[in-house]
Amino acid sequence: MKKDNRAEKGNIEKYTIKYFCKNYKEKLRVIEHRDKPDFVVRNEELELDIGVEVAVLWYDDEEAKMRLGRSKKGRKENHGRMGHTNLVKKLNELLEKKINKVSDYERYDK
Repeated sequence: MKKDNRAEKGNIEKYTIKYFCKNYKEKLRVIEHRDKPDFVVRNEELELDIGVEVAVLWYDDEEAKMRLGRSKKGRKENHGRMGHTNLVKKLNELLEKKINKVSDYERYDK
């Protein structure tokens, strides 16, 4: 992955985990931003470290490029709509990828 792409992915992940921690019912604190898992957060109440993977759901690669400002079409141009069937299919594909990454983790959530 290119350096610029990693930075953009990292920014999306940071925003996502910050929002998640802020809105989660128990107090969570980000300990580390890394590659595998994407983040390690700490549940302060349980004194438990949790590995967290972040997945961003796009309609397809072209939409991802558009939203990240790398498409020749621009950010606001219309691109396909994702119906619920395709949304579930894409989500399941993302989850499958994330599940397969767990074997590379050092210790979190195995």
